[in-house]
Amino acid sequence: MYGWLVALIGVIGGLVSGSVASLIAPWAQWGAEKRRGQHQRKINKIKVWRGEIDKLRKAVEECRAASDVTDYNPDYEYYPLKESELKRALNLDTQQWYHSLLEQLDANERSQLEADLREYAQENNGEPAIAALSKTIEKLDKRWGLT
Repeated sequence: MYGWLVALIGVIGGLVSGSVASLIAPWAQWGAEKRRGQHQRKINKIKVWRGEIDKLRKAVEECRAASDVTDYNPDYEYYPLKESELKRALNLDTQQWYHSLLEQLDANERSQLEADLREYAQENNGEPAIAALSKTIEKLDKRWGLT
């Protein structure tokens, strides 16, 4: 007499557990895909930033090559760039990649980077400024666990 009740409870339990599983599995899959997407976006940002750093280095080299050779400083192994040439090569304020890099930094890191860039902008043809940007990118790479 109670056999049908046990069967009904079993059927209801199976329906409930099947329904819950059918809802949880896609949700878990969506979470995994979301994390994978975030990871890939971070990898892409690092690639873009490193590519832009390479472009800055090339721009500095081109400006150095085009610089007036009469500016040669025998104490250094380079020809100093004229200020206008350097500003053109390192004009970060108009660079979208630079602003996307700043967005990833907290207020202290951002302030420090911007102070370093102001300090290093003219020094050694901007190479310390480029090195500061590279160092910041490396820190983010490690923080995000990409390396």
